[in-house]
Amino acid sequence: MKKCFKRMLAMTLCVVMLLALGVPAFAETGKNYYDYKNYMCVGDSIAAGCGLARDGKPTNFDQTVDDYTKVYSNNYIYLGYDFDAAPAAYHSLVANELGANLLQCARSALRAVEFRYFLDGTYNDYDESCIWGNIYYDADGNGFALPDLDAVNAYVNYPEKIKQADLLSINVGSNDVFSFSLNVVLRELTKDTSDPTLNAIKDFLDKTGNVGAAFGKLIDAYQSMGKIADLVSALTETMNKAYNQFTVNYEAIMKEVYKLNPDITVVGVGVYNPFTYFRLSEDSQLDLSGIAAPIVTAINAHIASYKLKYDNFYYADVVGTETYPMNYDDRYFWEYFILKVHPTIEGHQFMAQQILEALPEAPIAVDAPVVKAGNNAATGKVTLSWAPVDNAVKYEVYRALSENGLYIKMYTTDGTSYTNTSAKAGYTYFYKVRAVAADGNKSEFSSIVSRTCDCAAPVVKAGNNASTGKVTLKWDAVSGAKEYVVYRANYSNGTYTKMFTTKNTTYTNTSSNAGYTYYYKVKAIASKTAYADSAFSTVVSRTCDCAAPVVKIALNADGNPKLTWNSVTGAEKYTIYRSTDGKNFSYYYSTTGKSFNNISATAGTTYYYKVMAISARTSYANSAYSNVVSITAK
Repeated sequence: MKKCFKRMLAMTLCVVMLLALGVPAFAETGKNYYDYKNYMCVGDSIAAGCGLARDGKPTNFDQTVDDYTKVYSNNYIYLGYDFDAAPAAYHSLVANELGANLLQCARSALRAVEFRYFLDGTYNDYDESCIWGNIYYDADGNGFALPDLDAVNAYVNYPEKIKQADLLSINVGSNDVFSFSLNVVLRELTKDTSDPTLNAIKDFLDKTGNVGAAFGKLIDAYQSMGKIADLVSALTETMNKAYNQFTVNYEAIMKEVYKLNPDITVVGVGVYNPFTYFRLSEDSQLDLSGIAAPIVTAINAHIASYKLKYDNFYYADVVGTETYPMNYDDRYFWEYFILKVHPTIEGHQFMAQQILEALPEAPIAVDAPVVKAGNNAATGKVTLSWAPVDNAVKYEVYRALSENGLYIKMYTTDGTSYTNTSAKAGYTYFYKVRAVAADGNKSEFSSIVSRTCDCAAPVVKAGNNASTGKVTLKWDAVSGAKEYVVYRANYSNGTYTKMFTTKNTTYTNTSSNAGYTYYYKVKAIASKTAYADSAFSTVVSRTCDCAAPVVKIALNADGNPKLTWNSVTGAEKYTIYRSTDGKNFSYYYSTTGKSFNNISATAGTTYYYKVMAISARTSYANSAYSNVVSITAK
């Protein structure tokens, strides 16, 4: 291949993008990304961060020869040939946001042509008869001839990097269509050796290698000759041919990428138009924006089409990327043109955000709950509980009637417990639970737990038999119970002894002694299985009362009422209450005996009496009133 220019500056980059709109500062997207451990950035000088100052400050492109020379120093800005990671470039912003290891493989002047060659060895260029031999040179003399490409690939090893990468962004197309087209058009339109103006442009190009300035001179020459239409036609035809070649190479790239790494996530980064709203001069007949616009649209549409071909391909639309201001009246407009078509710091922030927005939202990871099963002591219903799961906003509870049976969703809760109120006593149920994240992602199911629904614990009420004073218990029937067992202790925390088993819902403790307090709890015994027996009821306590005296009445020899009653166990005395209407009784007398003569009775008056046994131990054990007796005194 033949070398005609000592350098072909990063015109090699060129013309892609922008609408020169305001761009927001880079900020976190708030998305939940997949875990991309290695992020590989491939592209041309835009992807490499060319034009960004190495000190991280905004680049100052002044319009003097001295500044022009300084600007192209690798000590001042990133030129994009050394694979350095530029902190302000989109490759670093994306890697930092994802927490990924950056594989910075972008290089100035890279086209789809070269990237394809790195992957499958095919060098499918647009025009192999090009006088420049398809060689791109930067100011340092680092070439893109095939031996140079082989050296670059030996250093980077693009296929191996693709195998290592979890995420790949590809930013090619600008140089394929725009830069190379300018080269071809310059070659074709300066062929006429009889035209001194065109010869001068060709000589300038041979001596300086400055494609940008040479093309600016060509525009002026064709405008002065009234041949702008010819220039437009040549540009349009060449760009269309270059676009068709780009699509062939891009297709081959994608096939090889997914062949090397079928699981890789790819973001195809689109191109932008830097000439939007830009005219070379007020009287210029060349509308660069209009020429570039349809090609930009076509390139972006082609890249975006791969979303339909590969499940893990995403498209980042970067139309709107901010580049440096360009004014054709600037003295060194074309000298600085190559750098000024690159993104500013804000432009890189915008591109990074577009790439990040293009990436899929990863489901929020949630672990399966660890579930424990039990029973509600009061109701006997099956209860489930689990510790909170990170990132979970709710939980789904499923139940089946057998371990391998059909599991039906029973309940959704944002809590960490569940009571199966529809469970029936004596039946065993099987449960599994899964956590749900805010985005709807669900964990694996928990391990299956099983539990038998118990009978409800009886709700016991204690009282006393009015006649005997004995402690009585009663409770409502419990569903699923065949019988009940009554336990008694002398203290709340004492040893409980089984006293009685009954199918009824009442119990009288005939062995209780007056004046003594007893503690009781009752258990329901399940009909189906002992595993479903209830928990004990709440402990209830009751003091055994003295029995109510059984009173008899008669008139003594003096015609006065005489009361007699049986001796009551546990009583130390008895109190007599009297009434003359049978309704309003008042205390009348106390005695330790078992009889009472009402000697103060008035003849002809009818009296009513009732007696209470007073406990020797505690007033809580006093008997109920005896039966009411009456008689008329004589």
